[in-house]
Amino acid sequence: MIERGFELLRKLPAKAEAVIGAVGTTAYGVTAAAPAEVQDVYGEVPISGWLINILSAADLRIAAGALVIVFGAVAFDGLKRLLSERHAAGDE
Repeated sequence: MIERGFELLRKLPAKAEAVIGAVGTTAYGVTAAAPAEVQDVYGEVPISGWLINILSAADLRIAAGALVIVFGAVAFDGLKRLLSERHAAGDE
């Protein structure tokens, strides 16, 4: 499933891939750093609040930490593609 997600993101422009990765990394980084506060915020949203409230703070922190790594890899790949495209355009 992760490979399919990477394939989908590879079809996007490099800037979009880098932005999606950076936003995801930031969002899940906040969730990993302060899971109890995130649970309080999402408690008002019916479906998201219900799903998050069944996880303990430790489970939420572990899951968010894994997603930080995934989105960080996406952001890194997007930045790498962006730099290689700019470098290739500069050589011409």
